[in-house]
Amino acid sequence: MFEEPAAWGAAISFVAMLVSAAFAFFAGNAAKQSLKNQDKLVRMERFRLEQEQRERVRSWGDAVVGAMQAAIDCAEFPQGDGIREAARIELAGKLSEFTDRGGGCSRT
Repeated sequence: MFEEPAAWGAAISFVAMLVSAAFAFFAGNAAKQSLKNQDKLVRMERFRLEQEQRERVRSWGDAVVGAMQAAIDCAEFPQGDGIREAARIELAGKLSEFTDRGGGCSRT
C-alpha cells in the first residue's frame, strides 16, 4: 500500500498531526483546570481576609464596649475624690484612640 517514499512521508505527517492535536487538546484541558484551581484559591484567600477583617472589627468593638462600660462605671465614682478625674482622663484618651484607629470598616 505505502510503497512510495512520499506516501510514507504523508502518513507520518498525518500521524504527527494527530499526536500534536491530542497534546494540544490535553494541554488546553490542563490549562482550563489550572485556571479553575487558581480561581478557587483566590476565592479562598478573599474569604480568609474577610474573616480576618471581621475578627479585627469584632475585637475593636469589644474594646470600645469595654471602654464605654468603664465610662459608665466612672460616672458612679464619688465626685469629690481625684479617682474619678483620673479615670475620666484615661477613658477620654482610650476613646480618642478608638476613634482614631477605627474599626477598619472601610471597604476598598
